[in-house]
Amino acid sequence: MKGKILKAAIWLALALTVATTVNAADGWIKVAGGEWDPTPKMLNDLKAQIESYVSSRAKAQGQELKNWEDYTFQYQGQEEKGRKFIFINALCSQRDRQGLDKKMVVIFDGGSCYFNVKYDPSLKEFFDLFINGEA
Repeated sequence: MKGKILKAAIWLALALTVATTVNAADGWIKVAGGEWDPTPKMLNDLKAQIESYVSSRAKAQGQELKNWEDYTFQYQGQEEKGRKFIFINALCSQRDRQGLDKKMVVIFDGGSCYFNVKYDPSLKEFFDLFINGEA
């Protein structure tokens, strides 16, 4: 019985490792410590809309984004005043992604290389977009 439990635990750990690696490979990294875990469907809905939303809002603010493929995205399920949302932190591509799953990277300045936005999965809406300024 212990052998079966051990095998199941190993397979679960392996599956989680693969899932995290696949997610990180596409530039999306879940950050530990969130208040809740977004579902894969929530993330797919978010990913399908985020580029269009951020690009149009950036243009309206007179900002020009970097190439979308150059961004790495950190995300975390958060809650504020009973409202669940996914916090997305975008930064210019990081070759060394080590540690990006541990805590959000906070950068001051840097312009459109860095931005963050919140996504309400129940309303399927983005809000509170903040694009960094230039020093």
